[in-house]
Amino acid sequence: WHDPGQSHLEAVFARGDRRLFAVLQHAWELGARFDGWTEQFQWPLWQKAFDDLGVSSDFYANRNFRLDDILPWDHLSDRVDKAYLEAEWHKALAEEHTADCRWNSCSRCGVCDHDSVLPQLHREVEPLTGTDDQEGAKATDDNAFVYRLRYAKRGKIRFFGQLEVSRAFARAVRRAHLPVAYSKGYHPHPKLSFGEALPLGMESEVEDAWLVLTTKMDAQEACRRLNDVLPYGLQVHETTLVARREGPPRLVRVTYRVEPLSALTVRFLMQNWQKMMESRLVKRTKRQSREVMLGQVLMEVRQTGEQAVELDILEGGAVRLRPMAIIQHIVNGDVGSLAASGVCKVAVHPVEENDDVRRTDRQCQVV
Repeated sequence: WHDPGQSHLEAVFARGDRRLFAVLQHAWELGARFDGWTEQFQWPLWQKAFDDLGVSSDFYANRNFRLDDILPWDHLSDRVDKAYLEAEWHKALAEEHTADCRWNSCSRCGVCDHDSVLPQLHREVEPLTGTDDQEGAKATDDNAFVYRLRYAKRGKIRFFGQLEVSRAFARAVRRAHLPVAYSKGYHPHPKLSFGEALPLGMESEVEDAWLVLTTKMDAQEACRRLNDVLPYGLQVHETTLVARREGPPRLVRVTYRVEPLSALTVRFLMQNWQKMMESRLVKRTKRQSREVMLGQVLMEVRQTGEQAVELDILEGGAVRLRPMAIIQHIVNGDVGSLAASGVCKVAVHPVEENDDVRRTDRQCQVV
């Protein structure tokens, strides 16, 4: 079922002309938003917009066009002569056949100039065989070169989700004319993969991506080409040829920089973080809540400026806490007091088995 008012508007704008722009703008000024969604469609606003400007929506939706009328799309040319279309319309009403000009005489539609534009016939087509497809796939696999990209995500682009970042890199790879490898199947995609998604709104200097090329090329040249076409805020720091994409380490020590913070907050953090290592936080998710000891995830806090600190957080266990949640817990502050502070991931280091780490996943308790 389709809302009649929406169907009426679709007819109006499909058959209307440039005079409808004023109506569209006025409806927006009156508050029309997301009218493609039935639950957001407000037909009275559109009626008022048409009435205020003295435009009849019925005229556009229900009018009958004459053959000699000037149509709103007449200025768009597809090279087909309008007189030819009229003649074809009359022939259709009379149920007369028009021969295919590829095999018969020219029907004089106006598209071909028989110089640069003319029908191209391919009477003999060599069929593809399964053997050829397999050989092509094998050649592509043999020429696969995996490059690890270490990139930064800064500024306003921190509000890009992982899907938008992936699309930005895919566009950059095409614009840089890199010989990227594609997946097999009906819908090939460039072989470009990313590490763990960064939380929305967080900056980073140490994000990872892996790009597969069909031709070996200089890593620095690939880096330069990508940076020339990436949007502002995304920058590749390092490009390295690797044997394959390796799995992430089980535990990592991640360093986050948080700034700006008030001098009082910084002082309180430095004085109290070690005293609160035995305190517990509750991490709530959609399905359940988990209680975790602060000392299980927080490894160190360092002051790096009058309004800046760095936090070393252990990640890879059953529970992960964001830096701002840890700071709020230590200073007992609300979200509003830290709203102006930004978080940037600045380093990632694997944690070895023999490292002196007191935290274990068994300290997590389901609430």
